[in-house]
Amino acid sequence: MNISDYEEYIKYLAKQDNGLTISKQINKVDMKLSYRPTEFFVYQELKGRDNLTRKMINDTRNDYKSHYYFLLQLSIDNKEVLRYAPSQQTYSYLINTLSFNMEDKIFLISSKNDTLSLLDYHAPRTYGTAGSTSVIFIFERELDFAEALKLELQEFGLHTGNTRFTFNKNDIVKAERIQLFK
Repeated sequence: MNISDYEEYIKYLAKQDNGLTISKQINKVDMKLSYRPTEFFVYQELKGRDNLTRKMINDTRNDYKSHYYFLLQLSIDNKEVLRYAPSQQTYSYLINTLSFNMEDKIFLISSKNDTLSLLDYHAPRTYGTAGSTSVIFIFERELDFAEALKLELQEFGLHTGNTRFTFNKNDIVKAERIQLFK
């Protein structure tokens, strides 16, 4: 795979045919889950730095390569789902769940039916200014999964039911081989 610049890389990650972004619409809620490879974060951290060395690049890659990263974006009519909460109570529940209780609502399962540990997640507050409500999830990486990774998102107040997203191993391996810093 010969991708040489960041814009081309982002387009590659977003193109659903490449298997790294999966979109679903359930009860007016648009759900988009994207796998974020190591190099995505390496580029974010090192872009614009002067005097990059091979050691700096390799050290940064090593910092990120032991985890899986997934970005979940939730929207209704290209607006944050939180804007559509029918009551203050529902809004508070959704904020609380997205901020503090997602470890009970999301699971990454290997094709060997092992559940990988959720290490951390972050749902930045954008106060209605973004096109979607976003959450990044960080899971422990399993180096030897057989065929696929399945991310299970349990119902948490959006009336979407339990939702499964399946990522093929070959797509993830291919994405992990792309290096923007040569």
